[in-house]
Amino acid sequence: MADQKSEQRQEGHTMRQPAANDHGFTLIELMVYTGIFGIVLGAIFSAYYGQLRSQVIQRDVAEMQQNLRAAIYLMDREIKLAGLNPAGTPGIGMLTADAHELRFSMDFRGGASDGIDNDDNSLIDEGENDLDDNGNGLKDEPDEAEWYDGDTDDPGEDVTYRLSNDADDNGRNDGGICHLLRNGDVMALNIEALNFVYLDENGVPLATPVAAADLGLIRSIQVALVARSGERVSTFARGHVDSRIYRNQRDDVILPAQNDAFRRLALSTEVKCRNLGL
Repeated sequence: MADQKSEQRQEGHTMRQPAANDHGFTLIELMVYTGIFGIVLGAIFSAYYGQLRSQVIQRDVAEMQQNLRAAIYLMDREIKLAGLNPAGTPGIGMLTADAHELRFSMDFRGGASDGIDNDDNSLIDEGENDLDDNGNGLKDEPDEAEWYDGDTDDPGEDVTYRLSNDADDNGRNDGGICHLLRNGDVMALNIEALNFVYLDENGVPLATPVAAADLGLIRSIQVALVARSGERVSTFARGHVDSRIYRNQRDDVILPAQNDAFRRLALSTEVKCRNLGL
């Protein structure tokens, strides 16, 4: 009986033995697992940061491209109308032609309903008089309208382009925030440089500012813009240095290297002034 009780106690003692894997992780194992987790987490963060940085840069570049293209498109369209003067009114055309500033006028509206026979055809406001003035069976056609009125007092008929922050009139941002202005209103955001080159009928550049006596020689204008990526440097731009020198189509420097973290893009075009020299 004693042997049986002893055996039972031994068996009971054996049953109370802890399992071999109940002791948990050792300190070394925890350190290894923590190190592996840190490496994996670092790789994930690095990949995410790189992708986010790339997206931010692409967004900034896309915004600059859109900004430049819209500005060039609008300027191209208006400059082509410079000097439009169906009534032959004196003084309409190029008014100021400098490297940093351009001002011109045109007559393309105001006569549709002014009660005046602007085109001297003995008809008044023929585009809005509810009559078939040209005898083709149609009334108030667009080609019947007297769209000009002999002056440049109507909206959009006297246009000036220059930068908002260019006190020294060199066509460059003086520092800080700078935009492209049209008649004092913002036309394009964050424009660092604006440059005009005026060419005569032979493609020869005219000295700027173009003298009043030589304004009539202008036949085409080269327009160059440099845009900047926002008003402040993005966190994701760290490490980038813009050391590029920006030039116009004549290879003249219009913006020296800024050596800062902003990104910049340049765009230029040549506009034929089809209403000048007629």
